[in-house]
Amino acid sequence: MRRKFPWVLWHIWKARNSFVFEKTRQSLDSLVELAQDETDEWFIANGPVHKINDLSQRIDPQYHKWRQPTLPFIKCNIGCSWAIANKNCGVAWIARDHRGNTVLHGRRSYSKVNSQLEAELLSLLWATENMSSLRFSHVIFEVSSRMIVDIFGSVNFFRGDDTLVQNIQANLEQFAA
Repeated sequence: MRRKFPWVLWHIWKARNSFVFEKTRQSLDSLVELAQDETDEWFIANGPVHKINDLSQRIDPQYHKWRQPTLPFIKCNIGCSWAIANKNCGVAWIARDHRGNTVLHGRRSYSKVNSQLEAELLSLLWATENMSSLRFSHVIFEVSSRMIVDIFGSVNFFRGDDTLVQNIQANLEQFAA
């Protein structure tokens, strides 16, 4: 009943207007039934999507367990979330030491982000900029995005003219290998 409450109110309001302006009546049972049908349709249409469209986005299970970095490194885990509807994304990073203790963390949002790939690249760019400005020189960057791993993790490194990728590459060169 709680889920369909807005639809019940809406149909009561519509029935009231029909009675006032058209002199027609609707039964309470039909109002509740209409509200239930529309509630079900709305939750089906707007429910969570569990389908993974691109198999390359699946992450290999062996990478799911976090591992501590060795001294003198810190590990910077990076994540992002992109909303296609409003083209906004939120990005975050957390830096941990060799004991797994949080050293620092950061988060921010971006607007007018056109794709999931752009969101992932912005998250990595922002994390590398932060680690550099905080004067960390021994950093392991860890992402869960298969797209980013494919771009930066291969021997045949992406050599395109993408400014984001070039800026990230320049930032990464500042850190010890």
